[in-house]
Amino acid sequence: MYLESSQDVLNLTAAAAILVVGFLLSWILTDVLRIVRRVEKVSAGIEDGVRRIVNLFILLKDKLENASSYLSVLAIGAKELVKYFVSGHTNRRQK
Repeated sequence: MYLESSQDVLNLTAAAAILVVGFLLSWILTDVLRIVRRVEKVSAGIEDGVRRIVNLFILLKDKLENASSYLSVLAIGAKELVKYFVSGHTNRRQK
C-alpha cells in the first residue's frame, strides 16, 4: 500500500474514523436495546404483580360477600335462639 499524496492519508484517516464511529454506534445501539429489554421485563413483572393484587382483591370481595350472606342468616338464628331462651326462662319462673 503506497501513500503517494496527502489525499491518500486523508482518505485512510476518514475510513478509519468512519469505521470507529460505526463500531461505536453499533455498540450504543446494542446497549440501548439491552436497556429496552430490561425495562420490558421489569414492566412485565410490575404488570404481573398488579394483576395478582387485583385478583386478590376480587377474591377478598367475593369471600366477604359470601360471608355477609351467611352472617345475616347466623344473626337471625342467634336472635331466634335468644328469644327461645328468654321465653323459656320466663315460662319456668311463672310455673
